[in-house]
Amino acid sequence: MQQQEKNNKELWKLTESYKKNYQPDVNQGLVILKNKISRTHATKRSLLQRRVLQMAAAVLILIGSGAVYQLFFANNSTTQQLFATNTLVHKTLPDGSEVLLNKHSQLSFPKKFEGDKRIVQLNGEAYFKIKKDQNQPFIVQTSATEVEVLGTSFNLRAYAKEEITSLKVEEGRVAIHLPDSSNPTILTANQKVQYAQSDQTLKEITATNWEDTAWHTSKLTFDNTPLSEIISYLTTNFDVHIEVLSPSLSQCPLTATLVDNDPLSILKRIEKTFQVQLNTTDANSYSLSGVCQ
Repeated sequence: MQQQEKNNKELWKLTESYKKNYQPDVNQGLVILKNKISRTHATKRSLLQRRVLQMAAAVLILIGSGAVYQLFFANNSTTQQLFATNTLVHKTLPDGSEVLLNKHSQLSFPKKFEGDKRIVQLNGEAYFKIKKDQNQPFIVQTSATEVEVLGTSFNLRAYAKEEITSLKVEEGRVAIHLPDSSNPTILTANQKVQYAQSDQTLKEITATNWEDTAWHTSKLTFDNTPLSEIISYLTTNFDVHIEVLSPSLSQCPLTATLVDNDPLSILKRIEKTFQVQLNTTDANSYSLSGVCQ
């Protein structure tokens, strides 16, 4: 109590030291206050802008590498989505299964497989190696079909923009379910089918095509392969345009093993092997002319 009275007396002494006619400068005080508020807001804006730029830079780095991995959605935080843009993307799924995603493809899958099925959604092309679990079948849903497996490896091409869905089994057993059909079709190793959405028909392809799995291999082996097939592979799997100026070139057979699976390396090998002319007409555009030697 005595200390409080002492403090009050000191306060009065300080108050009496001011001049009787003292008038505070209200306008100057407002200017100082506004400047302080402005500096505070500028600092907050600067921090916010810095965070936004950091986030944008991180996204650009992911896009530049060819993949964007989104960990959550607004509507379903348990779903993850994998995108492949300009490069192939490899991912180990929550159950230990592996998937290699082709360019311009996307795969949706849960953070954890629960229930009696392991369900994923594919738009594009992917090569799967599924970890076996008889109690929990692995289901790949596409815009047109549903593929069911227990433990196997297979290649599935199912772009929503394409009319044909292709399934090639490498090993194991795979069941493909079609719309409006209760009986699935069973495929085993080295079997391939194509489903046409226009007439809803499933056709077995007896001749295996090297293009089915060439997109995810680093080494390509051609055995009397016509240039028309090679050019079709390049234009389908890479962002290139190739014009064959001499029609006879399309049937030239190439036998070679290439360790670089990219358009320019393959075209240069064609140029060297057949002694034809390879010209660059535009960015990612090429032309071939001449006669097979």
